[in-house]
Amino acid sequence: MLPPASPGDIFFDMEGYPLVRGGLEYLFGALALDDGQRVFHDWWAHDIDQERRAFCDFIDWAYARWRADPTLHIYHYANYEVAALRRLMGRYGSREAEVDTLLRHKVFVDLSAVVRHGMRVGRPHYSIKNLERLYRPARAGEVTSAVDSIAVYERWLASDEVQDWTASPLLQAIRAYNQDDCESTWQLTCWLRERQQEAGIAWIPKQAVPPEVAEEPDPLADPASPQALAQTLLAEIPPAPQRYTARWQTQELLG
Repeated sequence: MLPPASPGDIFFDMEGYPLVRGGLEYLFGALALDDGQRVFHDWWAHDIDQERRAFCDFIDWAYARWRADPTLHIYHYANYEVAALRRLMGRYGSREAEVDTLLRHKVFVDLSAVVRHGMRVGRPHYSIKNLERLYRPARAGEVTSAVDSIAVYERWLASDEVQDWTASPLLQAIRAYNQDDCESTWQLTCWLRERQQEAGIAWIPKQAVPPEVAEEPDPLADPASPQALAQTLLAEIPPAPQRYTARWQTQELLG
């Protein structure tokens, strides 16, 4: 189940805050190889407008990388990330074609499924934090778990710190934790490939040859298309608090 490495591979992790209505996915983090160097990319959101923009920006970035390199995969651990992207796609009625294409072409790889189907570990749970002692030192820092990140983000909400993470010590701690999660996902992938090679296990893809990326027409090029109409309706909606009136909620539902 573990594909071979590709120069364009992405190692993905999200941070969510569940203690607001509908939840908030406030940090999209991704580790990727850019010009031969591992680079951490992050998209932040502190309200629903920013969440929509961060979701769209991340999908646009990942989809463009995949179009440039159809052999890449997006690695994550457990189902949270894919479930969150599906939920955001439905919530905002945006990037449905891109997310659907990535899912249909099996671009997302859940490493927890690879581990559960491929090995037995001497731990009571198969969380990535339990597996880490097999391939990396123990974590250090203020934030070392998802529960810690929720607590620190709660402290940030109650503080007077700014939204710019470069000027916020609390957001810096969360960002460092998310980056560490992405690094750990990359390290786990490398470690699993070593075990794969030792055991002589070959990757058997769903398709024998990586799919060709066909040139698809841009659905937004035609102003009469449903996608273009949806974009127009959603773009007219004002920011909070006006967007919560009945008129704009109705228009958002139509969009």
